Amino acid sequence: MEQTVKTLKSYINGRYYNVFEYDHKKMIRLIDFMKERFKNEKPIGDNDRNNVINSLAIMFDAICLKTLTGEDRVFIKSYNLLCYNLGMAYDIKELKTRCEAISTLIEYQNSMVAQIEVSKRMLKFMEKYEKFHPPACEMSSSYLANIQERLNKV
Repeated sequence: MEQTVKTLKSYINGRYYNVFEYDHKKMIRLIDFMKERFKNEKPIGDNDRNNVINSLAIMFDAICLKTLTGEDRVFIKSYNLLCYNLGMAYDIKELKTRCEAISTLIEYQNSMVAQIEVSKRMLKFMEKYEKFHPPACEMSSSYLANIQERLNKV
């Protein structure tokens, strides 16, 4: 958990502003809040629960609407894991459901990004292949043209 929190705070102090439209100080407070709840196991108030759920809505929007880097995905996965564990520890069904949805969406996005990369490589290959005309093919077409001329004479 310490490593996850460290990763999250490091990201927030770096690239966070470019991706998420959510107050970074509030995000740090939420991370600290969740970390503290795991240590002390105090009850969670409705306001705190709603703040965590709202922060996940921001993550969901970013996944759907923004172009994410690998670093962005690591942040979202780490934050999502922290929230999911909180949902499991306190049996908050809505929190668990949102976290599962985000995990699924991130995996779909990862597979789509991989598919796009494969498609780009295939396109480059096909462009090169289209420009390549081996001599045997050209000879075959002229050979067929000669045969066609001879058949027309008969």
